[in-house]
Amino acid sequence: MLLFLYDEKLFDKATFFSFANCMSWDRNRFSDMKKRELISVWREGKIAKHRELYQLSQKAKLICSHTYKKLVGQELISEDPYRNNIMKGTTYADKVYRNLIKKMNSKTTADSHNDK
Repeated sequence: MLLFLYDEKLFDKATFFSFANCMSWDRNRFSDMKKRELISVWREGKIAKHRELYQLSQKAKLICSHTYKKLVGQELISEDPYRNNIMKGTTYADKVYRNLIKKMNSKTTADSHNDK
């Protein structure tokens, strides 16, 4: 949801819920994102009878930015089990993801050395 809204810049509830329909049902998603300070009000709805508009908070924008950087290999994914629970490898899926993260990080590190 954050990555979709990141490209929207400003959005109303209708835009939010039209995309939310593509995801698993969560009646409280909008209010939860507001409570977690991922969405903030850009324009109050009472002004000149305009609808209320929202934007992603700085916190949410940073999450998106870091996610994009990790996906394109500009930033390493933490291999520290304290910061990344997947690295503990408690489930089979965690072990698979852990191996992929290590592979992605080694490629990112190798690419950064080749650029120098």
